[in-house]
Amino acid sequence: MKKISVFKYDSEDNVVKALYKIGLIIFVPLVILFFFLRTDTAVDYLLNGGYYCTFKSATGLNCPGCGGTRASFYLARLDIVNSFKMNATVIVSVILYLFFMIKETLHRVFGLKGVKEWQVYVLIAIFVATVVTRWIVCNFVFVL
Repeated sequence: MKKISVFKYDSEDNVVKALYKIGLIIFVPLVILFFFLRTDTAVDYLLNGGYYCTFKSATGLNCPGCGGTRASFYLARLDIVNSFKMNATVIVSVILYLFFMIKETLHRVFGLKGVKEWQVYVLIAIFVATVVTRWIVCNFVFVL
């Protein structure tokens, strides 16, 4: 009996192709979110306490994504310093996303070198390390 899998990776190129397709799919919602975060409605909701963190109320600890929405808000307004203060993971995520998408787009359009599978794993490791480090620092080193 043959196994059927939703994600079929016969070569390293398939991993990169799948992630590129996902990156293209989330591009439009990210652009819409970027423009929404620049509105006054977003200011009222985000900066006047319109959000609630279930993880923090259950554990007393900041969640790994704590401050991510506010960081996105500041980043959308191009306030890099405050965005970094709220949650550095957002800026790192944007940089990694842009690096991957630009390099892969240049590969597909102009035939330049694309992203290799091992580079994808390095990007994921950087992201995970950033999330974990920020969470440890935020909860156990000093309270922000």
